Amino acid sequence: ETEKCIADTKGRIMLSKEKLVKATTAVLQGEIAACEDLQAQMVALGVVMPGVFWERSKQVEAVASMSRRRCDLESLALKEHAATLDLIEEQTFDAARDLAAKNLDTKRLLESATVESRRLLAELEHAQELEFAI
Repeated sequence: ETEKCIADTKGRIMLSKEKLVKATTAVLQGEIAACEDLQAQMVALGVVMPGVFWERSKQVEAVASMSRRRCDLESLALKEHAATLDLIEEQTFDAARDLAAKNLDTKRLLESATVESRRLLAELEHAQELEFAI
């Protein structure tokens, strides 16, 4: 019974490590949905892992979250821009001006999210390089 429990725990630990490696690769390749799915699978295994493992997991989660935010902001900026153009065509210039100002704010948020996303991605890439160098 004890040996079975130990074997099961070792198996879940190895599976968690495998999922983290795959999630890291997915997020570095820009495959955010795949990364989020792998993270959910990893959490579902419920394994207590050392701090380094969780630090890497948090890095992957931060990159995925920021990338998702950036994608959402890109989509919002495109929708606002299209709506502004529609208002101009309808000659509703005051509303178009207001929406254009909102679009400018969205684009600023997008620029900030892009910079933060690149920073987090660089940190994750650096951490991965260090891991393979050891």
